[in-house]
Amino acid sequence: MATYLVEGIVLKYFPYRDYDRIFTLYTKEHGKIDAIGRGTGKILSKLVGHLQPVTMSRCMLAEGRRWDVLTQAKALHTYPVLHQNIEALALAGVAIEAVDRLTKTGQEEPLVYLALDELFKKLNSKHHQHGTLIYHFLWQLMTTLGFAPLVQNCISCKKSLEETVNETPYFHFQEGGFVCSSCAVEGNFVWPVTPTALHKLNHYGKESLAVSKSHGTLSSEERGLARLILHFYQHVIGEDALPKNLLFYRSIYLSHQPSVQEKSAEKV
Repeated sequence: MATYLVEGIVLKYFPYRDYDRIFTLYTKEHGKIDAIGRGTGKILSKLVGHLQPVTMSRCMLAEGRRWDVLTQAKALHTYPVLHQNIEALALAGVAIEAVDRLTKTGQEEPLVYLALDELFKKLNSKHHQHGTLIYHFLWQLMTTLGFAPLVQNCISCKKSLEETVNETPYFHFQEGGFVCSSCAVEGNFVWPVTPTALHKLNHYGKESLAVSKSHGTLSSEERGLARLILHFYQHVIGEDALPKNLLFYRSIYLSHQPSVQEKSAEKV
């Protein structure tokens, strides 16, 4: 059997038969691939420690009939701080689920691999506050894969939205893009967006996560932008309910917010 080397981030795995596991990796060379790890369900398996979710590993695979077979694996980055922080781990889960849902097997996209690694490195920092990081990542991911709409022009009249400083642009879910106030029709399918938020969305699709500004408490505008991104992500994947990892993250995030009594005590 022919063999080949890949560098990949482990997204997930599921048990197969008695002691095998099927791993999903997002690789730099071949995009998303599924591979079988023989005997990785055993306690004494030498490979399993290098194939945990949220781990970057260099792997050797042998071509197989249904799945390629993992023959060797060496962990390159384990992101240990991330694994010890439940909020960071929840965020990593959101990112993994998004990459898994939005990409197809064998669809090579190196920018997705780099963005995922960059996100994990940010989450692995002891002093980093997460803030808008996951929303930035989701919008960047959808932009890279061609799902996110252009934010520069109205999709109806083609007028530049950046020139309409005194007007409120809207996001039109039915049309899948932004419209100016003149073309917006009030209803359930339009979402008002401030010009500042629109400008930030434009940069979310271009800037590296390393230069995104994030902090612990989101402003009202950032919360509105986060809701827009989450609703659009939900619209893209075509689900009636939010993905489970997003719900888990939101429950973790809300549990860390100070209560009204705590806020009052801080003021005093």
